[in-house]
Amino acid sequence: MSTIDKIYSETSTDLTQEEFEQEVERKMNKMNGLLDEQGTALLVKKEVENGRIQNIDGIEASQQSVKFSAKVVNVSDINTFDRDDGSEGEVCNVEVADESGQIRIVCWDDLATEAAENLSIGDVIRISGSPDDGYSGTEINVDKYEHRENTEIDVKTLETYRVADLSPGLRSVTIKGLILDTTSVRTFERDDGTEGKVGNIVIGDKTGQVTLTMWGEAASMAETFRKKVSVEVTDGNVRKNDNSGELEIHINDQESIQPIDETIEYVPEEPMNIEDAEIGDRGNLVTVVEQMYEENEFERDDGSVGYLRNILVTDDTGTLRVTLWGEKRNANINETDKILITNAEIREGMEGGVEASIGGRSTINIIQRGAGESTDTENSEGENRNTGLSDYDQEDVDDTETEESSPKEPESEPTPQDTDKTEGDRKVEFTGTVLGTGDEITLDCGGTRKTVVPTEETDLDVNLGENITVRGTEEDGTIRATEYF
Repeated sequence: MSTIDKIYSETSTDLTQEEFEQEVERKMNKMNGLLDEQGTALLVKKEVENGRIQNIDGIEASQQSVKFSAKVVNVSDINTFDRDDGSEGEVCNVEVADESGQIRIVCWDDLATEAAENLSIGDVIRISGSPDDGYSGTEINVDKYEHRENTEIDVKTLETYRVADLSPGLRSVTIKGLILDTTSVRTFERDDGTEGKVGNIVIGDKTGQVTLTMWGEAASMAETFRKKVSVEVTDGNVRKNDNSGELEIHINDQESIQPIDETIEYVPEEPMNIEDAEIGDRGNLVTVVEQMYEENEFERDDGSVGYLRNILVTDDTGTLRVTLWGEKRNANINETDKILITNAEIREGMEGGVEASIGGRSTINIIQRGAGESTDTENSEGENRNTGLSDYDQEDVDDTETEESSPKEPESEPTPQDTDKTEGDRKVEFTGTVLGTGDEITLDCGGTRKTVVPTEETDLDVNLGENITVRGTEEDGTIRATEYF
């Protein structure tokens, strides 16, 4: 009897010996010779007897069959469909996870009904099935599954997530939040020539804030909702933005975001004081609007028009110039309003010092209309400033103005796009949504589009739908980006 035969004979499993040997061979290949056949067989024996013979992160669509144990994290409703022969079929999608990752398993017809009725979030099941390329990645067409009550899998399962509970790779997530900001819908051209749409909404809860990126039919919802509305998001997929490192939730269906009659309180991270702001910082500000300047309209080399507005804000530690780019210039704020700005980027000012730049990832919300001259951020007992938004009067925070102001001539003070001109090119800064990637990327800001190419200083590693700011030199309508964020 060979070594592997002996180990198999001592293993408590319903695998055939051929399946056991195939698993040993697969794991040896994966481990690149770190263990010999005997050591690998003993490892497989341990995994089998613990209820798992394969981790999710090792599953590939090219495999003929897989068997593994995982924890149920979401169960969909049954969907019906018509087959080519005219008969009706049923399908139930179930999201399962282990410590290595998450995957969708697909149950068909009678098994779909059984899964919808018998599976609950938190159940641990052993699955047998065949991998396939699905709409959102590799999926498992289930042959059978069985409950494993004595198998432990260290995966958090929640009916409803908070922002702090999110992690990359989560799928079919349900989360509730308060709308902090919305954008207009942007259109872009796909590689196949068809038109796509994307929009963004920022939501928050007591644990933080997150951006919803909405594609296709869901994109229109970005222009439907108002700030300070509580919503529930379902069937969201969590991804990490490669550029900013921040998490985003992606949805494709209008039904995946719905208003709810529930009070959701947003509690932002502790804001910074103006006097402590340093170039390169990104954080929150609680300030009073001291002065608002006229909107600036400027013409780019390609003839397109961009917009910005500068404001001055104060707290009890100092005064700061803030630049509102693109749609942010339309924030419905007035002088003497007390406001909360999130994700403000601190940059070097045009005349030295520091200023704040407010772009696509930032939000502006009103804490108190007409706060007057008071800029106190602590009470007499030294308690932290109140930055919660749950007690706001809805009338005070209606930011639904979307009509752009009439074009105006630029103020005498040059905008960043107009400064530091050199022969043949000029230094520029442009903020927009990524609508095309590759050797060149396409950025859109309110219908104005720019072509951006990398230089030796940056490789422009960005994703569709991402809001970014690029800096560089512009010539003949193309920006050569030396920096992006």
